[in-house]
Amino acid sequence: MDLLHRTLPLKAGAFEIFAAFKDRPHAFLLDSGIQTPAGRFSFIGFSPSSIIEGHLLRDLERLRAAFDKHKVPVKDFFHPLPAGMVGYIRYDRRFFFGFYDTIICIDHAAGTIHVTSTGSPQRLREILRVLDKPPVMRSLPVLPPLELTSNFDKDGYAAIVRRALEHIRAGDIYQINLSREIRVSCAGIDPRTVYGALRRISPSDHSAYFTDGKNHILSSSPEQFVAVNGRRVHVKPMKGT
Repeated sequence: MDLLHRTLPLKAGAFEIFAAFKDRPHAFLLDSGIQTPAGRFSFIGFSPSSIIEGHLLRDLERLRAAFDKHKVPVKDFFHPLPAGMVGYIRYDRRFFFGFYDTIICIDHAAGTIHVTSTGSPQRLREILRVLDKPPVMRSLPVLPPLELTSNFDKDGYAAIVRRALEHIRAGDIYQINLSREIRVSCAGIDPRTVYGALRRISPSDHSAYFTDGKNHILSSSPEQFVAVNGRRVHVKPMKGT
């Protein structure tokens, strides 16, 4: 498997570059909204060459086989994603992953863009043509007021906090992560516009936008949960759990 690699000067931010590809199928942006040593790179991909989805309880071996099949035999490359699997595993254990054979990597520290591909040279050339055009800088539209609903009201949430404290006092647990679900109707609102507002209000070195074609994931987190480099695993949780 040959790796094609081209380097360009960085002329715009990650979100502005992503805007040129945002309508492509299954587009993603792994976004370092603030530049720190942990957030040196941002990654953009779209149109995966293959997709796998299913449920961990019945499809785990099939998922493992897909990851093994699409391992990219590139050693000592200077950034961690020249090509690879990107996707999600939900809390209900359903998963969706795509193999992205072409990746746009933005090196914020060096001020460069790296386009790598294990796929067709034509695909690489197409991306380079798009990146060669001056980026279109658009201001984000103002979002209308959104009505939020939660699965807990104030009294209900206070009740589960009191129950958690009782379990701690009883010695059943020593810590717990209490959370609640917030829902909002976004009919008629582009999820990428919402993500743009999120990254502006709450920039982070581990932000992400991803779509599987039906659902959209918008994430802004200061936490690098886990990173694997060879046989070394780095775990940096923020909650201590």
